[in-house]
Amino acid sequence: ITIDVTPEGGGPDLTARTYSRAETNPRAIPLADGRYRLRVRPVGIEGAAEREEKIEIVDGGRVERAFDYSTGQVAIGATRNGALSDVTYQIFAAGDRQRAVATGRTYRTASSNPARATIPAGKYEVVLTAIEIAGRPHAELPPIVVAPASEVAVAHDFSSGGLAVRVVRGETLVDAVVAVRAAGKTVDQGRTYLAATSNPVRFTLQPGDYTAEVSEIRGAKRSLAVTIVAGPETDSEIDLATSD
Repeated sequence: ITIDVTPEGGGPDLTARTYSRAETNPRAIPLADGRYRLRVRPVGIEGAAEREEKIEIVDGGRVERAFDYSTGQVAIGATRNGALSDVTYQIFAAGDRQRAVATGRTYRTASSNPARATIPAGKYEVVLTAIEIAGRPHAELPPIVVAPASEVAVAHDFSSGGLAVRVVRGETLVDAVVAVRAAGKTVDQGRTYLAATSNPVRFTLQPGDYTAEVSEIRGAKRSLAVTIVAGPETDSEIDLATSD
């Protein structure tokens, strides 16, 4: 740890550091009589908070302080419809969402999912964000307690379904923008262009009811109500030659 010592009555600040060797930990800091403020900062521990204490040296006496920065580990697993899924995670101290203690990403490989974060022992809240699903839905997991030298495992399975929207005029592919909306808000959008590789345009969505709003480039507009269920892809076609 790094220790900053500030005299309350004025004077030069002092800085000292402990290492992992017995000759430097505990660290003895010679001080004259007086009152001081200590600011302690851990080195190399992700998310560990700074600590402050006040001490007073009287008649050349000795004051002892101990700071415990024991750590534990959190294993974060994420799946989508049962398969490994790429999500981001944030770990917050319980009741404090201002600054994450640790952040990271699981990706979709067994070597990184579950992801692992080493953090100080304590109570925490974990929030996952599904980056593979339109709208990037969140999952707030139940609070956890991380004990020193131990691991806590958390996991969540996100549900999603697919939507494929093909836009044509008769037998001809149509270049159009497709906006997927729910509850009056745009969740995702894409463009079909004029190639079979992009038309139909595809979306990954949470299960629920949506409206697909189709706007032909410099042309017609149509809308289609769709219901997405977990797992399979819903195929929809809008024929601008016949649709009203």
